[in-house]
Amino acid sequence: MGFAKYATVYALNLEQEMERRASLLMERVRSLCVVLSLYFLWSSLLSDPSKSFLGYSRSQMLTYVLGLAILRALVLTNRSFELTWEIARGRLSSLLLRPVHVFGYQLALDLSDKTIRVLAALAEVMVLVWIFDAKLYWPAQFSTFVLAGAAVVLAVFLYYWIGLALASSGFWSAESIGFLWAASLFMEFCSGAFFPLDVLPDVLQKTLRLLPFPYLVFFPLNIYLERLEPARIAEGLVLLAAWIAVFIVMVRLLWSRGLAEYQAEGG
Repeated sequence: MGFAKYATVYALNLEQEMERRASLLMERVRSLCVVLSLYFLWSSLLSDPSKSFLGYSRSQMLTYVLGLAILRALVLTNRSFELTWEIARGRLSSLLLRPVHVFGYQLALDLSDKTIRVLAALAEVMVLVWIFDAKLYWPAQFSTFVLAGAAVVLAVFLYYWIGLALASSGFWSAESIGFLWAASLFMEFCSGAFFPLDVLPDVLQKTLRLLPFPYLVFFPLNIYLERLEPARIAEGLVLLAAWIAVFIVMVRLLWSRGLAEYQAEGG
């Protein structure tokens, strides 16, 4: 019965999102422009198939770029902006009165958003591959698909909990949307959603490895491209799980304190 409630939320939001065709279209156009600019950039830099850049072959780099389109839609999508607005404007009360858990409700909304955007991204990538006759990189071992898939699933949940942590800022500030926008842009940059993090100086790369963000995009794509040793993959998966645990604890603490103040203020 509990699962059915969230399945209904998922289906209803899916229907609502499909009705907002203009908004979805503009979002996909923006995403497509980013992917095309990166594709043409790296295609030009690696015009000679025999050359490589920072260890990336032409097929690996172009696969990385096209993979960004899918992971942006699958991983870097959540409802933190809307949730922050609802908290700051006092609209969270209506959700708290419903027979659902806020976190489960938010996850159902996130998954429905991701479903639409991933399907759109897959269609876009297939069209681009057909138009440009792109030679993609395919892993030699089936285990690579499994490990990359596991990393993506963990990355989805990590970004979900990060989004909830950021959304909690609405409890203390009614003007936190700017903060969320800056934080989202920072996370995209640090996740490798604009370019492979290998292009950064070694000092920055080592610093970023201490943060959770490279494990959202850069890490799963490098697993798929078979650029990581088994030990490095195992370490990354453990760190992903550890960061999820950290943010779960953080979110529960932030929301516990935030809801206490929110209810007191509402009363």
